[in-house]
Amino acid sequence: MGRVLATLALVLVAGTGIAADLGNSEALETLGRLRSRDWEELSPEFRSVEDTYARAKAAAARKEFPEAERLFRLATLKGAILERKGLEEEQAVAEAVEPDDSSRLVGDEFYYRVRKRDTVRLVAAKFGVSQRNIIRLNRLKKGEHLQAGQRLKIVTRRIVPKEIEQGIVINIPDRTMYLFRDGKLASMYPVAVGKPSFKEKRGWHTPTGNFTIVGKIRDPVWKVPLSIKNEMKSQGKDLPEEVPPGVGNPLGKYALRTSIPGILIHGTNAPASIYGFSSHGCIRVYPDHMEQLFRDVRLKTLGEIVYRPVKVAQSEDGRVFMEVHPDVYDRVKNLEIEAWKIITNNNVNARVDWEKVMRAVDSRSGVPEDITLEPSRVHSGSKGLLKVAGG
Repeated sequence: MGRVLATLALVLVAGTGIAADLGNSEALETLGRLRSRDWEELSPEFRSVEDTYARAKAAAARKEFPEAERLFRLATLKGAILERKGLEEEQAVAEAVEPDDSSRLVGDEFYYRVRKRDTVRLVAAKFGVSQRNIIRLNRLKKGEHLQAGQRLKIVTRRIVPKEIEQGIVINIPDRTMYLFRDGKLASMYPVAVGKPSFKEKRGWHTPTGNFTIVGKIRDPVWKVPLSIKNEMKSQGKDLPEEVPPGVGNPLGKYALRTSIPGILIHGTNAPASIYGFSSHGCIRVYPDHMEQLFRDVRLKTLGEIVYRPVKVAQSEDGRVFMEVHPDVYDRVKNLEIEAWKIITNNNVNARVDWEKVMRAVDSRSGVPEDITLEPSRVHSGSKGLLKVAGG
């Protein structure tokens, strides 16, 4: 397993002639190992690796180096997957990602009528979608101002990272809170989470782990942590010891205290910051949403903060979707490997189109992408169906 992961870790190289040569070397090494085995019923998949490698060599001969490098990467990835299958035939897999028991694609597609003073950033924050996707879906020009009454197409579809019976799940990479009641998703809210580290600048990562709601506070007083005071002071800003309730309070009108030290779920006086990595570790919620959440969540409600930049699910008609977000806290290191682990663990390798998988990983669009292998190309040796998993 470690050998396979090491091979995969080297496939992400720049699209240049040198990169193509390196990709050729890795793909050829993988192909050499595959040729030493008798694949029998997996022979169509072995031929697919050889075919992809041949296409890569042809592209390199034409000096189409970016395309050659992409195909060498794909050949290496396909080969690593095939090697994993061979290992599974010989021994139990020691390293496995535990799949969730969910099969839920959630969210909607609708039109929103722009209000006075709305901006693309504010609309994106309100609905938990990226500004880039709003601009793309509505064919807006960069920097274009919205007009009151204008209609915007909004798509809020996403994959639930984990289902629980009761309580809260917050996934850091997709900046979304999921509220469950009686085993069903009751509501979901876009949130802002902690800032990532950048170069020499300190990050304020939101921690992962289980928590309990231990307090509900209306009109909270913000007692400014010393660490934040020091950070603001270094920027020439002087903060008081505490900030009273009101429009200037960053906690907004409502706050939920969690059992994780220093971590609140709270409103904000900066709604445009929602669906970003902009807090000092706390979970910020859009003001209107926070008011509703404050009413709905009781003391002793259980919750969990998870870190899953890659999520996979199956729709009701059997198509496979993958949602990929940037690894902002640099915890996963290689999203291609993460996607491969999740899909392989669910035994659905032959049901997905690996070129689609790679495109989804490269785009990191944050929306569910259809990665289904079309029926005419599905390998007869496919095993099992994918329910859902999070990375």
